[in-house]
Amino acid sequence: MRRLVLAFLLICATIAIHAQSVLPPEWEEQLEFWAEQNDGIDIDDAAEQIASLCEHPANINDSTQATELFFLTNAQQQSLRAYIRQYGMLLSLNELRLINGYDSVTIQLLRHVAVAEPITHSRKITPSNLAHYGQSTLLLGGHSQLEPSRGYIEDIYEGNPLRLYFKYTYRYDRRIQLQLSADKDPGETLFKGSNPQGFDFYGGHLILNDIWRFKRIIVGQYRLQFGQGLTLWSGMHPWSATETSTYRNSQNITAASPFAEYGYLQGIATTLRLSNHFELNTFYSTANRSATKADSTSIQSLYQSGYHRTQTEISKEHGINEQLCGFNLQYNTQKIHIGTTSQLIWFNKEIIPAHYAYNAHAFTGMHHYNIGADMAILIKQATLYGELARSADNAYAGIIGLQMPLPRSSAVNIYYRNYSPLYHNFYSSAWGINSTPTNEEGLRLAFSTQLPFTIRMQLSADIFRFPDLKYRVYSPSHGSEYRILLTKNIFSNASFDLSYRYKSCGRNGIQNADKSYIIEQIHRQRLQARFAYRNGDWSLRTNLTHTWFDCEYHDPQKGYSISQDISYTFHSCPLTLIGRFAIFNITDYDAAIYSVESDFQYEYGTTSLNNKGIRAYVLAQYKISPQLALSAKYGITNYPDLETIGTGYATTYSSHRQSIKLQLRCNF
Repeated sequence: MRRLVLAFLLICATIAIHAQSVLPPEWEEQLEFWAEQNDGIDIDDAAEQIASLCEHPANINDSTQATELFFLTNAQQQSLRAYIRQYGMLLSLNELRLINGYDSVTIQLLRHVAVAEPITHSRKITPSNLAHYGQSTLLLGGHSQLEPSRGYIEDIYEGNPLRLYFKYTYRYDRRIQLQLSADKDPGETLFKGSNPQGFDFYGGHLILNDIWRFKRIIVGQYRLQFGQGLTLWSGMHPWSATETSTYRNSQNITAASPFAEYGYLQGIATTLRLSNHFELNTFYSTANRSATKADSTSIQSLYQSGYHRTQTEISKEHGINEQLCGFNLQYNTQKIHIGTTSQLIWFNKEIIPAHYAYNAHAFTGMHHYNIGADMAILIKQATLYGELARSADNAYAGIIGLQMPLPRSSAVNIYYRNYSPLYHNFYSSAWGINSTPTNEEGLRLAFSTQLPFTIRMQLSADIFRFPDLKYRVYSPSHGSEYRILLTKNIFSNASFDLSYRYKSCGRNGIQNADKSYIIEQIHRQRLQARFAYRNGDWSLRTNLTHTWFDCEYHDPQKGYSISQDISYTFHSCPLTLIGRFAIFNITDYDAAIYSVESDFQYEYGTTSLNNKGIRAYVLAQYKISPQLALSAKYGITNYPDLETIGTGYATTYSSHRQSIKLQLRCNF
């Protein structure tokens, strides 16, 4: 039976892929913009949400569905609602041009993920309706690097280099969603060894919307996103579609990514309508997490990579049990939002972190809690927002921001943050330089306006300091970051943008005789120019990027990359080809360049370009029928000056790396 299941997955993985699994070019550019904002973070989570909206666009006339458009600012959402109240429902997305706050970039993004349709009543939930109107989607996929790395050559990895996964989803309108998924990473076994149960990771959830007084019920794996992210926020979630806004539209309770092996919660979560203005969210989660063990009763740290390939990695699997519970209470009107959140988390083993200079204040113990309050007030078109959170050790973290439109399509955003070095939170995410909101104070100013010749300009400045030690910075430090983005629509189907980014911050420099460090100030600069052209079946995009890195005690570094993207859809057959050719020359990792490639759903991510080389790929999509389509991607990266690529077990004894990806998507 196991061999039959494996054979079925492998055969299906070589057959097909749905053409819509690749995002529209405008959204790929937006993902790259978000990744650049956050230094190359994994944007697969955001790509998944966009891909889901492309398949099931939100009706912008329905206020409930419009909240799924997470990249819209609070002012844009409220302007839309005010327009509908005054003039009635939108007949077309073109009407958005008449609404204050909707620029051409946002409208173009909305065309792929939203529709303007009359609001219809949901069908009743009956067995016949579930069978007749329900939609099922089966996704099967796999990928592999063609050159074996050291881990496979020396039999260090337990499994083969294939990544295999599947996801089944059943949807009934927007009221019911059932999802089951499984994932095996490269190097992990399937139905043998440490995974006799099959895949290394299984996921799933059941979502019920608008059941009695419950707005939403989720059983299974989910994410929680409340307020501005200080008290409770799981999963990645970007800000708006522009550089100006730092306000976050929280999604409250949403489904977790089917293949995310960390950052999700598992159990039950509900949203209950208490009245027209009050909502109560409650949740309970229990999950086994991977961890680096100190002894039988304690761990040193949580292990979040998701890989279980070597005996050391396998020993970390299910190293600790985590339980979390709490609530969020919200008061919402057209102009006011007030919320309060409380969470309690406890483990079955004590966390005792390894002793390093930079983590003297790291969390130690078996249980922890966080409480906080957030608010957002709409004053005309301006939004005043903030959040204050407290952790169990009596440490605080707070933010306050003002987002305000100005005449002539201008806008300004002011954002102040102060995160105590003692503030601990296992599920928190807010704007900042650090990856988590702790040990940081900063002020961010952003401004956007329309210049002559229809040039759009976005400016931002962020001045920050770190009052305590941090990784690779063994002293209090400070820094600043400045950005400018100029965008010009040359004509209706062509655009050009030019961006510049400067960032300065501290880092350990020369080590003294007493093993202390002299802190040096490092400076990173990035200049990028991009031209995009779309004409019916053709799409072209040229990207030029140059980076500089400089500091006091090390040699300066620099790098550049030039890439050309092209896509074409044939009329004679349902085939689309997408390709890229890029050359890069980067002298050191400190000057690395991050880029986002066209890819399949659940395969998106940022690619780090380093050293000297060539990167090329081609992606082909062939739609076999309305229910089935075929796609595959082949990519190669060549480093002419290297004999080996990578380090450790990931070392490849070659000057190039090749990969192939396949995926099946079937709708029925």
